[in-house]
Amino acid sequence: VRDFVRAAAQALDIDIKFENQYEDEIGIDGSNGKTIVDVHPQYYRPAEVNVLLGNPKKAKTKLESYGYNLDNLPDMVFKIDEDSESFDPKLIGKNPIENSQKIKDFLLDEGIDVKTEIPKYFYQVEFEKPGGLVMPLIVEYSYSDGSTERITYPVQLWRKNDSSVNKVIASNKELVGVTVDPDLETADVNLDNNNWPKKEAPSDFEKFKEKIKG
Repeated sequence: VRDFVRAAAQALDIDIKFENQYEDEIGIDGSNGKTIVDVHPQYYRPAEVNVLLGNPKKAKTKLESYGYNLDNLPDMVFKIDEDSESFDPKLIGKNPIENSQKIKDFLLDEGIDVKTEIPKYFYQVEFEKPGGLVMPLIVEYSYSDGSTERITYPVQLWRKNDSSVNKVIASNKELVGVTVDPDLETADVNLDNNNWPKKEAPSDFEKFKEKIKG
């Protein structure tokens, strides 16, 4: 967060300096000593954790492959901010996808051509393969209007990463559900993680009780 704030200040030509630590840390405008960034309890997450472990390498690699990085993201944002000196009036009323050839290239890599119509919704769904036999991925997408769309991804989709794969879904309808292998056609021994939102399946004990009642 501090690095991004520093990059944003640089885009605004502000010499920002940080003082104190943790809850008392503040960012000061070096030209006048005014506090412009501070930590506020109002924005704490309800269940904060003490340690977060993550690897930003994947996001960093993807951003850099399309010409973006942490330093130039703020400048891109300020171009659509009317109160910013970097504001570009030519961008008013335009879809962000129309303004970025890099985004168009990214979507084209995902098999989505936005030349004819720009979809209203974009979703990135990650599928994980816990191991074992490599199989095609059969997915049913459910939308808010009650319609469904079933897509069978060939087994080759695992060729770059044998543990997980991301697919971008573009649609004019809101996505409300994802089901993997809806007809149980593949050799999947764990059905508990095949749905989003997660569906609570009855336990073996609950099934046994229902059988006795019957």
